[in-house]
Amino acid sequence: MESARKVEADLRAALVEIEGRSSSATQDLKTENAQLHATIAHVREERDRFARDLGAMKRETEEAWASERVENSLLRERINDVAAEVARLASALEGPNSPIDALLAAETSRELKSATATVSADVNLGEPSNGNLADRIRALQTHASRLAQGDDPKTRN
Repeated sequence: MESARKVEADLRAALVEIEGRSSSATQDLKTENAQLHATIAHVREERDRFARDLGAMKRETEEAWASERVENSLLRERINDVAAEVARLASALEGPNSPIDALLAAETSRELKSATATVSADVNLGEPSNGNLADRIRALQTHASRLAQGDDPKTRN
């Protein structure tokens, strides 16, 4: 019986030792699990912050591009206006036989042919159209001739 008690005591000691190692391993795993959860939470926070920053950068970029497109459009319009004015002045300096007048006449006849097939949306909406270079030159010439007629002393009352 003595040997049975010794075996029982050895088994109890082994059990306590195993429980101690198991408890220690379980505690280590719980600590590691808690650290991993903290790391995951931190990484999620960073991901969310980066996603917000990326969204803000995209919006800022789109706004900047939209602003640049508007500025470029305005610059193109101004360049077209300057080109029309230069062409008008060149036509005026060259006189009645100016090649610019011939180009305008050819453009006008081509526009009249296409106008019979389609009507401009700008005309339908009642909005002024900037038109192409030929239209701008003609508008400037009309405006200049009206101003010249207004300055003529014969037309004044």
